Amino acid sequence: MKNKNPFEYQTMSDEDDDDDEEEESCDGNSSDRNVNIENNQTTTTTQQQQLSINNHCHDLQMDNNQRKFARQAMIKLIITLIISMMFMIIEIVGGYLSHSLAIFTDAAHLFSDLISFAISLIAIYLAQKSPTRSKSFGYLRLEVIGVLFSVFLIWFLTGLLIYFAINRIISNEFEIDSITMMTVSSIGLAFNLVMWLTLSSKCCCHSINDEKEDQETNGHHHSHNHNQHNHQQHGHSHINMNVRAAILHIIGDCIQSIGVIIASIIIHFRPDWKLADPICTLLFAGLVFTTTYSIMKDSLHILMEGFPNEYQYEQVKQMLLEQIPGVKNVHSLHIWSLTHGRNVLAVHLTVDYPDDDNTDDHNDRNQFELIREKAEILIRSKLQISLTTIQIEYHRPDMIQNCSHCIGPKT
Repeated sequence: MKNKNPFEYQTMSDEDDDDDEEEESCDGNSSDRNVNIENNQTTTTTQQQQLSINNHCHDLQMDNNQRKFARQAMIKLIITLIISMMFMIIEIVGGYLSHSLAIFTDAAHLFSDLISFAISLIAIYLAQKSPTRSKSFGYLRLEVIGVLFSVFLIWFLTGLLIYFAINRIISNEFEIDSITMMTVSSIGLAFNLVMWLTLSSKCCCHSINDEKEDQETNGHHHSHNHNQHNHQQHGHSHINMNVRAAILHIIGDCIQSIGVIIASIIIHFRPDWKLADPICTLLFAGLVFTTTYSIMKDSLHILMEGFPNEYQYEQVKQMLLEQIPGVKNVHSLHIWSLTHGRNVLAVHLTVDYPDDDNTDDHNDRNQFELIREKAEILIRSKLQISLTTIQIEYHRPDMIQNCSHCIGPKT
């Protein structure tokens, strides 16, 4: 057997050495180029895979948060509904015994609250149903419609009470039992405070289980802590529109109960000042219209698909233009709400034409895909919007200057 000498190549001729060196050099350069190409392809593929993993087209964490807050809102509303029903019966009986229109006004206000709570529960339940082929966004808008209906109902009942109060002021033929009036209104204030605390506080059965879920989620997806923290902050700051409406109703009831207590004290010591009862009714009516106006305004803004109040059009546009490399222009930007806190975004992003004429469609698609995924990550992390439609196109100044849709809104 021939021994392999590690130095045997030293005995070869110089010519053979030169030829071998040239071949090795060529092979080495070719190998280096192949390695570089493979590394570049691997890097690009790894970036795309990483973006795809971190940027699933549906934000499951945000969806879980929304279901969590909906469940919390339903529990709060059920508790408040039961308390309201109990006290409404007390107020109807107390208003009848005391002959106080102000207490009847409070009872009517509470009845409208009761109806609105029931509507809100139904709306929130239906809003959690899955989308259908005919309703691709699901039933989220039912929440807004439910709020509008409850506001219209309370405005109607308040209008009737204004009519009765004016008749009492004109006729001045009524008697008031101030003690019963004071007792019922004091109980009413206590009930309203309990309901206010119920709606404003966290639900105990929600916090323990959800903290465990959050800890498990953070344990399995440690690399996404920053985005999850943003989503959780967004979720905790988000107050369900129906709960917000209920809180405003109850704040109005609290102020109304305080007013009835003051009126009953005045009537108790000065019976000839019994007009304080219908006057309180008129003042409370104005309070009702004031507290529900903002809810009505926000609901109509959502139904008109207005730009959400928490965002500024120019700020969002500049963010997309400045923080996404390769984006030349941003146009056709639209953000609207399906319901309070559930926003949708659609936008067109333009990029420069490639400098290399030999660039193939595959590279263009890769570039478009990377820009689109970077935009989705930015929108999700900064704006907490997971429902997005992003169109990437080549930059054409003539089209942007002459198209009113591309120019965008001026006001």
